[in-house]
Amino acid sequence: MESADDEGFRTRIPRYASVIRTWLENERPYLDRSFKLIDVSAVVPLNRTYLSRIFNEGLGESFSDMVSRLRMEEAKRLLAESPDTSISEIAERCGFASHSSFHRAFVRSEGMKPGDYRQQHMI
Repeated sequence: MESADDEGFRTRIPRYASVIRTWLENERPYLDRSFKLIDVSAVVPLNRTYLSRIFNEGLGESFSDMVSRLRMEEAKRLLAESPDTSISEIAERCGFASHSSFHRAFVRSEGMKPGDYRQQHMI
């Protein structure tokens, strides 16, 4: 793990953020339910504190908020594009621990149940 003086680290945040953003887009590790902040050190070898700063300062949201948002975007895409896939399977594919945790997160995020979203947005 790299240690970084504060000023030097701050100048590298945009580069680190770009590497992380590209990795998230291409590899989509957030779809694994066990994905954790420290897993990001596979592409940016820093400790949790520095990784957290990259998310907050360089990517504009916390790690957990970004993971939740990306999982929700994938869930909404699958709900609209895969009408034959069960909501439980979509929850699992998107990294949620259970159908009920997905349901709660979806209602909190979108203001409606996943099934209602699917009915309104089917392609």
